[in-house]
Amino acid sequence: ERPVTEGTPPQGSKPVIGVPVVYTRQNERVLYRGGSVPSINPVTGTSMHLIDGSSPSANDVRLFDIDGYCRTPSLSPDRTRAAFSCWVNGKGQIYVVNVDVSSPYNISDNDFCDTCPVWSPDGKRMAFISDRADATEIWLSDADGSDPRRLTSGLGDVLSSLDWSPDGAMLAT
Repeated sequence: ERPVTEGTPPQGSKPVIGVPVVYTRQNERVLYRGGSVPSINPVTGTSMHLIDGSSPSANDVRLFDIDGYCRTPSLSPDRTRAAFSCWVNGKGQIYVVNVDVSSPYNISDNDFCDTCPVWSPDGKRMAFISDRADATEIWLSDADGSDPRRLTSGLGDVLSSLDWSPDGAMLAT
C-alpha cells in the first residue's frame, strides 16, 4: 500500500502532448531445422513501430519487421526517418528507414560495431558509439553516414547511450 499524499503538483512547464514515439519490439520466432521439433535456439525478430502522439487516434504503425536484433531507435527531428542499430554478422550497424514504410538502408556499411545513433536537433548530423578506433568512443557523422569523425578518446567501454542538448552544442552519455 502506498501512503496517500496531499499537496500541489510540482510547478514547471506544461507536459508536451503530441510527441511521436518510435520504438522496437522483440518478437520471438521459432525456426525449425529439418524436423518436426522446434529448434531449441529461437531467432529473435524485431519490429519497429511509430506512434504519432499528435494524432487524436494515436495509431501504432508497424514500420517493418526484420530477422535480427535491433535496438536504440531514434526519430529524426522532422519525423520523416528513424535511425536504429542492428546486429549484422556479429557487429552493430546503423540503419535508417523512412517512416513511410520504405526499406531500411545501412549507413554504417563497415566492419566495425556502430550503435546508439542519435539525430542532431537540426537533423543534419548523427552521433553514435563505435569501436572504429579499437575502443568504444563517441563519433559524429553527417546524417547519411558520410564524413565520420571521432569526438572522444580514452572513454573506455562504458558507453551505452547518447543524447544531444536542445541547441545541438553538446552531447551527453
